[in-house]
Amino acid sequence: MTAQAAEGRAQDLESLRLLLEQVYGLTGYDFRDYAVPAIRRRVTEALAAEGCATIDELREQSLAEPRVLERLIDHLAMRNGEFFRDPALFGALIRDAVPLLRTYPSVRVWHVGCGSGEESYSLAVVLREGGLLERSRIYATDLSSASLRQARDGAYPIASLNGAADRYTEAGGRGRLSDYFTVNGPLVHLSRQLKDRIVFMEHSLATDGSLNEFHLVVCRDLIPQFNRALQQRVYGLIDASLCPLGLLALGRQHTLRSSPLGLKLRPLGESGCLYRLAP
Repeated sequence: MTAQAAEGRAQDLESLRLLLEQVYGLTGYDFRDYAVPAIRRRVTEALAAEGCATIDELREQSLAEPRVLERLIDHLAMRNGEFFRDPALFGALIRDAVPLLRTYPSVRVWHVGCGSGEESYSLAVVLREGGLLERSRIYATDLSSASLRQARDGAYPIASLNGAADRYTEAGGRGRLSDYFTVNGPLVHLSRQLKDRIVFMEHSLATDGSLNEFHLVVCRDLIPQFNRALQQRVYGLIDASLCPLGLLALGRQHTLRSSPLGLKLRPLGESGCLYRLAP
């Protein structure tokens, strides 16, 4: 890297830092400990959407125009989802988690980083087919208000179901995925029996505390987007939120080796994505 390129990269990082500091100062939303590559991609999307040439220009516009700031936050927090996006994880929940959850009189689930809700509804389907939904409550949290609005509506473009039935079957679904939604024009609407068991709520992993004590925490692919300090904070929140012998479902790209939480967990099954607190 030439000296000029290095200087340009340093200026870019400083502009990014100032933008995130401004967002935090104006709104309290804290993206400062997100991993730089992840947050840079989202800022690049915001630049294109707002027609800004530079991060500094975006920072000026977000300071002057509240709607630009609101859209910027949605870009920074937005996470796209798919129904049964990771069949291996949902299969592990069906095989290994549901039998254990049946031993509780009621079940509380925390879905961390629920995005627009597709995976939260997938969790509800797993609980429904395991005979647990009526005594379960899923607390699905995210930072993006736009994502949470869509999740609460439970209405998605028909195209969002492309491949979903195959992923549902691969995970071990026992019925027909179409039983859980109705089609109305260009949209599919999730069934009331699923929606009634999910609470969608705003929560910041960077600043907020534990919500409750949960029998199952699901955090599939969010943690690798954070820097080391925020990762450790999130693992601490999960630790504080798991009930004795509680279950944790992670994406397979996660590593718990450097976290104190990892010393308390034991793999459950052979999926590589499901853990249980040791006795």
